[in-house]
Amino acid sequence: MTNTGEDSDVPVHDLLRDTQKARVYTAVLVEGPIKIDELNEQIDDLDETTINQTLSHLINTEYLTVDDSTEPYEYTAIPVHTQIFSDDGAATFEVTPTFVALVSASAVRDDLEVFLERHTIGELAQAYEATLDYLQGRATRRMVAEEIGLAPYEGITITQEMEAVIDQLHDSDPYLDLE
Repeated sequence: MTNTGEDSDVPVHDLLRDTQKARVYTAVLVEGPIKIDELNEQIDDLDETTINQTLSHLINTEYLTVDDSTEPYEYTAIPVHTQIFSDDGAATFEVTPTFVALVSASAVRDDLEVFLERHTIGELAQAYEATLDYLQGRATRRMVAEEIGLAPYEGITITQEMEAVIDQLHDSDPYLDLE
């Protein structure tokens, strides 16, 4: 994948390839500004050391900022917004906080995990765009399934999973437009 777009100097690959980083980023985005103890409660299946290391990495790669004037420190996420080209160069897709959250959710939502095991990140992006069409009333779930080349049951299931994640990011992602 090649990164281009308004924050092309910040590689987004880590967030798309590492669900742990994506989960910490998403939790900070949705709940932030957030303190470390609150974040540890939010992501209770990751140990504190792992969360601390991940926070440090995300700060170093400019995905998060830290307010060190507070005690304990408060972390805030910077909304990601960039374009990615697929490995074969055939397609581009937009990476926003909601898309990162979908990758993040694959660590805790079985249907998203199975989808990513069977399909590429580019196909996840296609399913996400089609799900947005459904949420905006431009398609039915069955139409979405057909558009992305899935059996009706699988397409309906993945759009329902995505809708749940999208609902969680509605107030946190400045690039999410459901109008």
